[in-house]
Order: sequence, then C-alpha cells, then structure tokens
Amino acid sequence: MTGTEELEGLVRTVVEEPAAARLQQLLAEGLITASDRDLFLVSARKYREAAFAHYADLDPALRHELVKALLVD
Repeated sequence: MTGTEELEGLVRTVVEEPAAARLQQLLAEGLITASDRDLFLVSARKYREAAFAHYADLDPALRHELVKALLVD
C-alpha cells in the first residue's frame, strides 16, 4: 500500500465516514435539510481534492513522515 493509499484510507475512516454518519443523523433528526447535507458533502469533496493535490506535490520523504505521524495519532 502506498503512502497516498494509506492517507486516503485514514481520511476516509477517521474523517469522512464519521462525518457522513453525523450528517445522516442530523438529517434524520430534522436539524438540517437534504440540501444542507449535500452542500456539506460537496464542500468536503472539494476540500479533499485540494488537500490531496497539495499532498501530491510534497517531497516523497515528507509525505512518508506525514502519513507515519497521522497513523500514530
């Protein structure tokens, strides 16, 4: 598994999946609308794409250290 794949997996399991579950809960409780949820999801996708584009430009050694540090936390 590459560092990028590890980081993508980490982001998915630690950030995206819990956030999606929380948005569904808020929607089910009537605290947000489906449009609100969709706006959050689109914003998160755009932020993720920008972050991973920046990550791709980092020095490979720095990327490796970043992934190691995130996996330790």
